[in-house]
Amino acid sequence: MNRKSLLVLAVSAVTLFVGAAIAQTPPSPADSAVAYRKAMYQVMFNNWVRLVPVTQGKVPFDAKAVQLRAARANYLTKMISEGFPPESAEGKPTRAKPEIWTNRADFDQLMGNLQKTMAALDVAAKTGKLEKVTPAFNATRDACKACHDKYRTE
Repeated sequence: MNRKSLLVLAVSAVTLFVGAAIAQTPPSPADSAVAYRKAMYQVMFNNWVRLVPVTQGKVPFDAKAVQLRAARANYLTKMISEGFPPESAEGKPTRAKPEIWTNRADFDQLMGNLQKTMAALDVAAKTGKLEKVTPAFNATRDACKACHDKYRTE
């Protein structure tokens, strides 16, 4: 292929790419918030689920691994509430119940309880002692469940 043909091919490819990028509609603020929320929960879940078998005695206690997972989950928990702005009530379908937005003070309180228990789990993990981690984990699990029972469809 000669230089002129390569140049025409390159310009055509760039033109098609730019045209396709311009043609895409950006997500609405509601859909963007929903995507953010789902991503935060997925990453938190991936860290949380690794703590479950440890606290159940099904896998050996690895203090460093538990500290890492608890620290990550704690950090993410502080970010999740950002994924529930008022406009996200109208976003793509999710398992979030509409009552989140009509009972916002109660939802925020439950989210605050989750953040407090997750912070306590992070502190317990830093002790390097399973006997401190397990009750803190259970309290955090109960805080998650309290919110899910009230504001999430299964």
